Amino acid sequence: MLMLHVSIIGALFMITVALCMLYVSCRF
Repeated sequence: MLMLHVSIIGALFMITVALCMLYVSCRF
């Protein structure tokens, strides 16, 4: 159960980082 929670948090973190990179690359 703990590993599932960690993997979900990791996936959300990776998606957030990807969106931030897309946002920055689109701005500049």
